[in-house]
Amino acid sequence: MAKKKVTRKQLLKEPDEFITISGKMIQFALRYRNQLTIAVGLIVAVVLIVALIGFFSSKAEKKAFVLLSQANEKYESVMAKSQDPKEALKAVKPDFEIIMDEFTGYQGGKIARVQFANICLEGGDYNRASELFELSLKDFGDNPSYRNLILNGLAYSHEAANSYEKAAKYFKMIVDGDYPVLKDMAWFNLARIYEHMGKNDKQQEALQKIVSDHPDSMYLEIAKDLMSG
Repeated sequence: MAKKKVTRKQLLKEPDEFITISGKMIQFALRYRNQLTIAVGLIVAVVLIVALIGFFSSKAEKKAFVLLSQANEKYESVMAKSQDPKEALKAVKPDFEIIMDEFTGYQGGKIARVQFANICLEGGDYNRASELFELSLKDFGDNPSYRNLILNGLAYSHEAANSYEKAAKYFKMIVDGDYPVLKDMAWFNLARIYEHMGKNDKQQEALQKIVSDHPDSMYLEIAKDLMSG
């Protein structure tokens, strides 16, 4: 059931997303941690496929991807030595800022924003993560699958900053949309957020949506368990 993890040497790293839950939800999160931590990283893989189509379209695009690859390798190296996301964020911040500033209109620059948003989220700079995910929403928001993944990153960034109202807003945008990707996860995350906010009725409604609308969801049994008390 576990997902295969792709390394940042392939320009993708799955994040340890910020999840704060209680009781049975903690046990569930620990059991299914791989499945709970793929969402933000997935967008890098999806967008990368599109971007590589035009990899050799210009010298500037090629340079952007070379710099991005180097920045990713540097991040991996620092993380391997320190195991400290904050230290790794500090180390690669200048590298990513150069790519984002000098190649802002290119695919390499856009992907750098997504990746650095994820690095900021891991490293605890939640405001910067939110800003970059917002920009990425403008870059890729026309595609519904990309949009849901970015909205998910935005929601996690605000949750990490204890901005539960904003986190709920972005998770709600996913479940209210027409595209099915991440909907069951968003309902589960909404249930967590509503629990934090003391909105028990809304928490139960979110759990019920998993049971009624997503019978194949990995969250189905825990939703049923939580609903039954």
